[in-house]
Amino acid sequence: MTYEQFLNEVPTYLSGRFPADTQIRIRTVLKNNDRKLDGLVICEPGNTISPTIYLNGFYRRIEEGEASFCDVMDDVVMLYENNRPAKDLDVDFFSDYSRVKPRIIYKVVSKSRNKELLETVPHLDYLDLAVVFLCLFDQKEKETATILLHNSHLKLWKVTVEDLWKAASVNTPRLMPYVIQPMGDVLAEMMGIPVDDELLEVLKLQRLYIVSNVPRVHGATTMLYPNMLSEFAKCMQSDFFILPSSIHELILFPAADKSDYAGLMELVQQVNATEVSPEDILSDHPYYYCRETGEITY
Repeated sequence: MTYEQFLNEVPTYLSGRFPADTQIRIRTVLKNNDRKLDGLVICEPGNTISPTIYLNGFYRRIEEGEASFCDVMDDVVMLYENNRPAKDLDVDFFSDYSRVKPRIIYKVVSKSRNKELLETVPHLDYLDLAVVFLCLFDQKEKETATILLHNSHLKLWKVTVEDLWKAASVNTPRLMPYVIQPMGDVLAEMMGIPVDDELLEVLKLQRLYIVSNVPRVHGATTMLYPNMLSEFAKCMQSDFFILPSSIHELILFPAADKSDYAGLMELVQQVNATEVSPEDILSDHPYYYCRETGEITY
């Protein structure tokens, strides 16, 4: 089965698993870092919104012999059912800026990797990154449901990108507060077991910290939060490097000066090339926070 055959077969097969009036379609979605993925949208009667299920990874499972087409379709249906919105979106709500405003948040993305996307969405420059805006309409533990705001929304609401920034600057830290944890604690949480004592001691000596938000989604955005970086510098009594682990989290590394910059840049680039999915890469270099000036350089 070729990928094109797979995409043609999916809506036909799924039409038998849902009510007759269900709309099932596949659309190309421009994701972060200008990655284009094929998204499946299942819209049951009476619903105005639906989660987008990206099919590229499902096809790879068939191609690599890990699962049959039917097995993959079972997983797609399960994924849809587990992520079906608990409540429908009130269309009138989204047309009224005064009602949307308290839910507007921001995230940071790579400016150089999102040239096509940034032509269609309101954004602000930040260092070599770009700040884009979303409407957060549903949030669960470690899960968020958002709508990326486009230039068409500004025209609909008759607002400016500065208006979005003012709203998001208040909402984002409130709705998605930051969390800073020692690296050892994060590793133990991920593995579900205590970290080896020797490794834990090394991590303590290096004083590596992970910063993200509570749902751990687009947690690199926390570098924009008022006073977050200055409070960390005050606590550490030190300048520090900001390593862009991904768009979802940052690593803070206290340092007396920028002498380790070249080595850390090589490390960031190696991790991006081998460990981070292309759509989750934020930057290929570290940033440096100066405690005295409060400035970030790179």
